[in-house]
Amino acid sequence: MILRERFDEIKYYLMRFVWNHNVSIIAVSGAAALLLSVITIGRACKDSPSRYFPRKPGDFYAQKKIDRKLADINLILEKDPENIPLLFESAVLKYQKGADLYPEAIIALEKARDRGMLDARIFYYLGVMYQQKGLNSYAEKEYRRFLYNYPKDYDA
Repeated sequence: MILRERFDEIKYYLMRFVWNHNVSIIAVSGAAALLLSVITIGRACKDSPSRYFPRKPGDFYAQKKIDRKLADINLILEKDPENIPLLFESAVLKYQKGADLYPEAIIALEKARDRGMLDARIFYYLGVMYQQKGLNSYAEKEYRRFLYNYPKDYDA
């Protein structure tokens, strides 16, 4: 009984607040709060390291940063060669480093995929690197796999 009275009281004050304030102000405030939430969540998702997807040289890390990250990753991989996420990250860094390291990056990506990594970015990177190395039939197969996951990706 007391709970019901408390609920009615809260409902009364809420309705009074709505009637005393302009509904448009409440709507604008709600829309602003929603927009702020969407922006905050969007930025958090955008900056998520698992979705970092560099494709063009403008998206790549600086060479010194790549070297530092590769050195750190290699130290960990020496102790734990089964660390699949780090294997993938080292392959992406080698991809960014340039065509000279593509064979190593291809091997790392193939290992990560064979050991169970389920990330469609693997197919894109393999497609690009196979294409650059002149292995067009392999590249086509990898691009198709990537496009099964992202059919509207025009780069692929």
